[in-house]
Amino acid sequence: MNLTPYYDFAVRTAQHAGKILLDHYQTDLKINYKSSNKKNLVTMVDKKSEKFIVDAIRKNFPDHSILAEEGGEYGPLAAEKDHARTSDQSSGQHNSRAKTAGRQPTLTKSKVAAHTFRWIIDPLDGTTNYAHGHNFFAVSIALEIDGEIVIGVVYAPQLDELFRAAKGHKAYLNNETIHVSKIKKLDDSLLATGWIYEQRDRNMPFVKKFMGECHGLRRCGAAAIDLAYLAMGRYEGFWEFGLKAWDIAAGKLIVEEAGGKITDMAGKKINIDDFWNSKKSAAAEKSDAHASDKADSKQAPPTILATNSLIHSQMLKEIKSVK
Repeated sequence: MNLTPYYDFAVRTAQHAGKILLDHYQTDLKINYKSSNKKNLVTMVDKKSEKFIVDAIRKNFPDHSILAEEGGEYGPLAAEKDHARTSDQSSGQHNSRAKTAGRQPTLTKSKVAAHTFRWIIDPLDGTTNYAHGHNFFAVSIALEIDGEIVIGVVYAPQLDELFRAAKGHKAYLNNETIHVSKIKKLDDSLLATGWIYEQRDRNMPFVKKFMGECHGLRRCGAAAIDLAYLAMGRYEGFWEFGLKAWDIAAGKLIVEEAGGKITDMAGKKINIDDFWNSKKSAAAEKSDAHASDKADSKQAPPTILATNSLIHSQMLKEIKSVK
């Protein structure tokens, strides 16, 4: 499949969305909160950027599905999931609520020549940074085809850094090819982490552990940038609990195309949908021992471990040693 039209579109759209962010940067923003937790910020700029991106996708690729931070799921794949849920609930009976919502799958499935498309977008990663005038914030856009991320773009407009990758075609910062670092030892490495609002206490034992095992530890507050920085060799490793699909989809591909490795914190392959639905089976929760052991609830959050590949096994060993 020729990815060029989608790749070019993702780059252009991220750049335009980045301009929206810059137009409102360090202005008098109205800050709202996504829940009663007043650490989970959202601004009208998040929503304005997302509307621009969603509208652009709908205009150019009307049959594609979308997963976005502020609006959730749009389009055919969401309709199929809703239909499956309502079919299960009704046990074969007619479901009037699904019908009136207009979300049943019909001829508008996001399949073109038997391929299924889903855009995964974060219109403003690093909202807290942005609201405080800190320059670590970015637009993140990924395209998934048939369940595989094939395009990833992370644009940090205030830094003027455009990270991008297409599956099988290397990773770039602006117009230069990038590659993960060649550092082989954890104790020579610079690491990064983060903590979302509900997972701060869960991560502290790992922060304490790694601070004594590496050159230094950074927390920039934008996972998309953390992954992009790892891809270009500024960091050797990154881990976090409880991220969402839009936080990591683009960055994951950029890291992999730059030669890095990504698993969960138990060393298992990650599934992007686990970072959206986030609900794990009992077996999956048990297997991710170092997420579930520290859980305060029955549901363990998804985890991510990204490295230059050379220190991956060393970081997994240290993770397993945390009590």
